[in-house]
Amino acid sequence: MSSFRVISRNILSNWVAYVIQVAIAFFLTPFVLHQIGDTRYGVWTIVISITGYYGLLDLGLRAGMTQYITRYFSKGDFDRMNRAASSGFALHLGCALCVWIATFATAAAAPAFFSLPPALETEAVWCVLILGCSTAIQLLLFPFSVALTAKQRFDLITVVSLFCRIASAAATILALIAGYGLIGVCAAGAAGNLLDYVLRWTVGRRVLPELRISWRLASWASCRECIGFGFWSALLAVSHLVISFSDALVIGIFMPVSAIAYFALANNLMKYFANIFVPVSQVFYPAATDLDAHNNLAGLQQLYLKGSRMLSLVAVSAALITGIWAGGFYRLWIGDKYVQTDIYHSVPLLFQVLLVGALFTAATGIGSKILLGRRRFKGLTWLMCVEGIMNLVLSVTLIEPFGLLGVAIGTALPAVLCRGIAHPIIVCSDLKLHFNDYSRQILGPTVVVAVLLAPLVFAVHHITAQSNWTELIIGGLIATLIAVVVACSFGLNTSDRQRYLFPTLRRMARIRGVLEAKP
Repeated sequence: MSSFRVISRNILSNWVAYVIQVAIAFFLTPFVLHQIGDTRYGVWTIVISITGYYGLLDLGLRAGMTQYITRYFSKGDFDRMNRAASSGFALHLGCALCVWIATFATAAAAPAFFSLPPALETEAVWCVLILGCSTAIQLLLFPFSVALTAKQRFDLITVVSLFCRIASAAATILALIAGYGLIGVCAAGAAGNLLDYVLRWTVGRRVLPELRISWRLASWASCRECIGFGFWSALLAVSHLVISFSDALVIGIFMPVSAIAYFALANNLMKYFANIFVPVSQVFYPAATDLDAHNNLAGLQQLYLKGSRMLSLVAVSAALITGIWAGGFYRLWIGDKYVQTDIYHSVPLLFQVLLVGALFTAATGIGSKILLGRRRFKGLTWLMCVEGIMNLVLSVTLIEPFGLLGVAIGTALPAVLCRGIAHPIIVCSDLKLHFNDYSRQILGPTVVVAVLLAPLVFAVHHITAQSNWTELIIGGLIATLIAVVVACSFGLNTSDRQRYLFPTLRRMARIRGVLEAKP
């Protein structure tokens, strides 16, 4: 069974990895932007968006493999675990071939489909080929990396990911200095991703030696099992990809390519915000699968209520601070050109609109992982499909009258409606919880903290300067300290403080005492 200690270790390790990755992106993004320029940065964003859709060609098999390998490992049924892994590998081989075919077809069609400057058409084609072929190879290696998830060893995943991200960043810088430009950036990113999967395969074999993949173990019954789960997972992936990548494609069709750079600067930071919470919700997937495999509904209810309350409190606090400080951050990070502009809407404004949707996406992450862990994916899938369709339709409709701001509204509004309202109803229904339980334990404390915290954060922002990084960081830290006090005082109940807060403070005090006792 998954323990609080295991979940805490996995969350902490994932957060450490994420913080370091954000730091890398923080320093790397301005460097890449100034080295390759707005237009090539826009082309790079389009290529990433196009190749991102290749994930659909695995038909949800990655989620199916992760589900059944984790489930059978939890039950100690290694025979069925190996059959699921071997069958998944056979299916992934076919998916990889489809990705290769799609890559060459896309490379041939991209210059004619998008309004690319003639001088960049060749670079765009090479970037599609590099990233597409890299994606195909990653599909082949994925079945070997599931072992780390099944064992809930996210700490090892963190070590591997950090090493590869640092290596990829270094390769990107060297490629740009050497004059390889956009193609060098794509090659460095693809190489880093491939290295990640190779190392996960190597470490996974040591962590779970019982896992064996062989053609002889593959069976049609196991394939059907993975495909059955994968069908709904694929629909879910379609909606996520539409939500994640359609904005850049819509802008590329209806506006100049250079406009994508402005939107991408806002959208990427929004994704960084949302991804702060992915390391938290991610570790709940194997934990929920474990609890469901043992028919522990009460444990799942507590996992959802307590986990989502903590996540929502952190999300709303972080959203308030991030949104209010966005203008000063962008001005120092990339310059006034993107903050005060007459060409397009300012990047901070676009980010603040997108942040509203990201807040609800982050707060509902644990509920989504619990539904997937329980294999209750139909309601969630249809909900995300509705959000994806609304996102695409609204973005296309609003881009003509409102430009980039219309695309941002078209992304945020469906997230508020689907994630903020419909999603909790679906989760509570599946877990046999009354909506009053959700309102009392999750929604109520979050709203109280938001109402109390907002004027305090505005006041701190008003009285502190943001003319340099030191002043910006000091103001942000003061606001963060206030947020922690408000969230712990009004968001946590007595049981939460006794179980989670006080033991943490005691551990910190013991560590400090040990350090002070050293000569």
